Amino acid sequence: MRIGLFPYSVDNRYLCKYEKLCKYKYSYLISYGSFFKDVNNPKDNRIILLDDAKSYPVEIDRVFFVDCNILSFEDYDKALKLFVQKGIEVVLATGKYDDALMKNNSECSSLIKDIHDIKLVTEISVEEAESLEKRDISVPIIAILGTGYNVSKFDIQLYLGTNFIKKGYRVSQIASKKAGELFGFHSTPDFMFNNKYSNQEKIFKYNEYVRLISKTEKPDVIIIGVPEPILPLNKKHPFNMGIIAYEVMNAVDVDYTILALMHGVYSDEFKDEMNNFFKYRYNTEIDDFYISNFTIVSNSLYSRELTYAYVSDSTVSDIEGKYWHEKDLDDMMFFNRIEEQLKRFADYEQF
Repeated sequence: MRIGLFPYSVDNRYLCKYEKLCKYKYSYLISYGSFFKDVNNPKDNRIILLDDAKSYPVEIDRVFFVDCNILSFEDYDKALKLFVQKGIEVVLATGKYDDALMKNNSECSSLIKDIHDIKLVTEISVEEAESLEKRDISVPIIAILGTGYNVSKFDIQLYLGTNFIKKGYRVSQIASKKAGELFGFHSTPDFMFNNKYSNQEKIFKYNEYVRLISKTEKPDVIIIGVPEPILPLNKKHPFNMGIIAYEVMNAVDVDYTILALMHGVYSDEFKDEMNNFFKYRYNTEIDDFYISNFTIVSNSLYSRELTYAYVSDSTVSDIEGKYWHEKDLDDMMFFNRIEEQLKRFADYEQF
């Protein structure tokens, strides 16, 4: 089957960087206009431009739609209509259409009805939970959270999962993105987004969800990518008030916490404030800070949709040494630090 990936952009290069872990082989990496152009990316002859009619191949059987914060919802809609008109199967491995699917208010709602969500991983059901209370999980848990969207949380999850597997550990992962299912990861369960349950019920059910994954898969480590940001950005972009992060972090006892940040320069006072926030809100501390290469374009702060820009590594040299960066995902230092700290926990004999 000839499979395309859309959109391939600078903010989801991990899909090729960790392609060996993926369940699919991509025939085409479909970029939208010039959004892929970046000097740090190697050339790949599978890359094609969607707006280039001459080079756009029609010999595609299926296209996976994945998250890209550089493109707008309208850009996705244009591409969706084009693929459907060409009779190409579309699979949504992105959250871009969640609201449209729930509210049925998209201009292309008639097209969405024939498009299926991705479900490649056997779901863990907690409908028959043994008890709705917080129970101990005797497996070390790593949590990756972010102060915003597009802060490279998923890149960190793939980096850690890959290296734990290379070292011979059994790994279970709950991804912060739907695209995680392309790699065999679990998704954040649907009940976490269902208003049918109270916050307390969601906390207990998520605890049971993770406990059942631990019981079923018997991993040495569980990596949780926490969806959505931990705090509102402003009144225009409340980021769900950080409710999902609150529920997840209160559902499980985390052994190692990583906070991913937007690109910028951060002071020691900021680190202290964030550590106090985690102490009193989540009863834990931040073990590592990671600065992504993405920043919000300032003139979009009060627009309907945020837009992002990619910033090169060279501009973060003034804060090097205090935080981890994108380049640190190319070697083992970051991973080794985490592994060594987990080994210090005497209760975890598998380490």
